[in-house]
Amino acid sequence: MDPIELLQHSHRLGPLNVKKKKSKSKLYSSKRNIDPKYLKKYKKLICKELKVGDALLTDLDLVHRSGKNISKKFRKSLIGRYHKLLSKDFNSGLNRYIYTNKKLNEEVHGK
Repeated sequence: MDPIELLQHSHRLGPLNVKKKKSKSKLYSSKRNIDPKYLKKYKKLICKELKVGDALLTDLDLVHRSGKNISKKFRKSLIGRYHKLLSKDFNSGLNRYIYTNKKLNEEVHGK
């Protein structure tokens, strides 16, 4: 089982709003294909091997992928998000920041 791969500093891109691509098998998670033009300036790939019980905390927008699992072992992960619900920049997990402040929302996303 290969380690998780993280693209250093890619969270600076912010939410990319990339549509999910459904997997043919229910044993695989959905996948998001990011246009390589966004990733050109992010060269450093960080690989982290996690063991049972390990936890990894990252920014919600960090570009990452799972390493290829060529073993016969089943691999699973748990994703949790923490954010102050009443904060003006609360992200509901839709990979798009929807601000409760209407003016700020229009400033960031347009009308």
